[in-house]
Amino acid sequence: MEPANGAPSSPIVARKKQQRCCSKLKLFLMALSFANFAKAFQGSYMKSSITQIERRFNIPSSLIGFIDGSFEMGNLLVIAFVSYFGAKLHRPKLIGAGCLLMALGSFVTAIPHFIMGKYEHETSIAHSVNLTTDFLPCLPNQAITSDEVANSEISVAECQKQASSSMWIYMFLGNMLRGIGETLVMPLGVSYVDDFAREENTTFYLASIQTVGILGVVFGYMMGSLCAKLYVDSGFVNLRILHLPAVAFEIFTGGFVLKKLKLTVIGAARVTIGSSFISFLLSLLYYGLSCGNARVAGLTVSYEGLNNVSYQENTLLSGCNSECACSVKYWDPVCADNGMTFVSPCLAGCKTSTGTGKHMVFHNCSCAMGAESKNTSVVLGQCARGEDCGTMFTYYLVVSVIGAYISACGATPGTIILLRSINPELKSLALGILTLVIRTLGGIPSPIYFGALIDMTCLKWGSNKCGGRGACRMYDSNAFKAIFLGLIYGLYCLSYLLWFVLYTLQKRRFQENQTDNMSEDEGKANLKETQDTGSHKDCHEIMPKEEDLLERESGI
Repeated sequence: MEPANGAPSSPIVARKKQQRCCSKLKLFLMALSFANFAKAFQGSYMKSSITQIERRFNIPSSLIGFIDGSFEMGNLLVIAFVSYFGAKLHRPKLIGAGCLLMALGSFVTAIPHFIMGKYEHETSIAHSVNLTTDFLPCLPNQAITSDEVANSEISVAECQKQASSSMWIYMFLGNMLRGIGETLVMPLGVSYVDDFAREENTTFYLASIQTVGILGVVFGYMMGSLCAKLYVDSGFVNLRILHLPAVAFEIFTGGFVLKKLKLTVIGAARVTIGSSFISFLLSLLYYGLSCGNARVAGLTVSYEGLNNVSYQENTLLSGCNSECACSVKYWDPVCADNGMTFVSPCLAGCKTSTGTGKHMVFHNCSCAMGAESKNTSVVLGQCARGEDCGTMFTYYLVVSVIGAYISACGATPGTIILLRSINPELKSLALGILTLVIRTLGGIPSPIYFGALIDMTCLKWGSNKCGGRGACRMYDSNAFKAIFLGLIYGLYCLSYLLWFVLYTLQKRRFQENQTDNMSEDEGKANLKETQDTGSHKDCHEIMPKEEDLLERESGI
């Protein structure tokens, strides 16, 4: 039985209810952490496969950015509904529905892998089963008849009607479904934890959830690296994810330290702004920690070895390969022993070849002879950058790890600033609006305009099976660095202007609250002093009477 006011009838019942509530909260934390892990795993796996997606569907970087931005587009479809009704409905049920939508989106993303045909690598090389069969990559010029032109036009028209050319739409829709599901998970989950957890434990719980999400990113990139090796034997990248553990460790320890220090909103803002600014200063070192362009004949250097970055494909033709009917649309890089890369064996002027697959060797290459090479043979694959590039990459990793560790210090304080700056009943709405602004200003447009700017630095475009422009095969490293880092630094500076405005407003609000509290404390002190003075006055008024009474009784 409970009293009419709803209070428990005994302390034992109250203690049992409190323990049961705490256990439910911990179970919810575990479920939300796992959902965050799965979201981060799928998202990082897809981002690690961006280059494979680009080449699989033969699409430019700008379209890849459009596919990547579909996740944020899915957020925008339901963010208004979640922001307004999220706190009024059953939040755990909505979070469960969001997890189901994310799972459905992941399955839709994988559909093209099962319905598309076998991957056909863009190549001009006819591989032979016999390891010693000669191959003639350099063929004499031949006239093209009008019938061949008409047949090629018909084949292009038929090719454009094939469904495989639009299979990327499945990835777009699947990523959008993931975005819809994610909108129901994290904003509602964070507000739910902050509502039912103790204030001193909120930072630690949120840091734990973010740390588990970082682990999902780690495993997602590891899976992407493994699958990139297994898919085809050309163009895979061995990904290194050396700074993510540092980020996860700092987010976890940062939440624990904030719990112990009990920082105010102003203190949390100082930590967030300071860590971000120090990380920004370290990122300025990236300009000096980069590798130059690879030495590719006709693109970054001339066939004589002179530096000459060009965006015109006619520079791929030279006197050393003028007797060959070479096509400039293929990307079959071969490497000479002097470190120079040629776009294809035909453009290298090679006459014969031995071996198959990755073990093919091309001989009697006239362009390799003209490039101050002691050997006229070339091997399949692009030449290595050199030891200095590996050293630069090591320095880059060191700076990146330190910068990521420092930047992660402001992750949890940034969330605390938001949660402590709004009314408790508006938490879900505020988190939804924050997500809306992030997706609208950053998530959707940034991959598109980054991709468009990156396309401007392409030196060699591939071709799709229909004959049109496909994915970029080689970028100008210097131009890529200038555009990519310059745009990031510009956005950093803009963010610091906004941080300055936020810090000024928060400091003014904090000082006003302090003034109000001091006024309230002074009022209470004055009231207490008045009460005490009044009590003493009453005593003084009574005491003379008591003394007079004693004097009269004593006869003095």
